[in-house]
Amino acid sequence: HTALPVASVLLGNYPNPFNPVTHIRFALQQAGPVRLEVYNAAGQRVRTLVEGNLEAGTYEQAWDGRDAAGYNSSSGVYFARLQAGTLSLAKAMALLR
Repeated sequence: HTALPVASVLLGNYPNPFNPVTHIRFALQQAGPVRLEVYNAAGQRVRTLVEGNLEAGTYEQAWDGRDAAGYNSSSGVYFARLQAGTLSLAKAMALLR
């Protein structure tokens, strides 16, 4: 039996910096609509990793450094952005090619 998270949080990613794959961890206090996206430093959405309803719990989502079209993203700082209900959180990630 695993205890449910006491808060919805974006736990960050590992490894960081990464190449070629990183794992983004997040926890949800309650079930509901969730969106996990990757943005570049200019604020442009690179890729949507999770979109839909999830149950409360802890999750891990891999990102392979590719954009929505499947192309490799260049080295740089990216942001994982988690939206869960009214909550919006972001964490920086460094991709090294």
